[in-house]
Amino acid sequence: MMRKILANACVVCALPFLGACATASLESQTKTLDQREARIYFLRDSTLLYFGGTPNLKVNGQEVGRVANGSYFFVDRPPGTYTVTLETPLTPGRFAAEVKLRPGAIYYVQVSPRVENYVISVSAGLVGQLIEAAVVENSGAYGLTPLDEKAGAALLQKLKG
Repeated sequence: MMRKILANACVVCALPFLGACATASLESQTKTLDQREARIYFLRDSTLLYFGGTPNLKVNGQEVGRVANGSYFFVDRPPGTYTVTLETPLTPGRFAAEVKLRPGAIYYVQVSPRVENYVISVSAGLVGQLIEAAVVENSGAYGLTPLDEKAGAALLQKLKG
């Protein structure tokens, strides 16, 4: 009886964490690209490093979704220059990148763990992460890397498969 209660308690405690690991886009993922806009794919390859965290993505300060390990989502925006930011709950720091969009174009941005943050967290813990976040403009658990069309399309196909 005690085992069953303990098992149920573990499941209840784990549910919020599992929900936080899912990809969640705030925009429809079934629409076709309007040629007056551009599409940005946010891609996250499968990795064991930080496998439990799900970074939050914002475009010009507006949250657009979360991307889980081994998944992707896209957003469409009118042409222009946009700031994409990435933050991870419970991890200090923020990573930002600028993206210039042309109408009808498709862009690929890879979300991946920052090895620098991993090294800091192992060697200096939370204090090291807080110091990095205070002195480094692009900090945090994850970074953003623009991919060229060929590499981006290949990663997208891998994630779809």
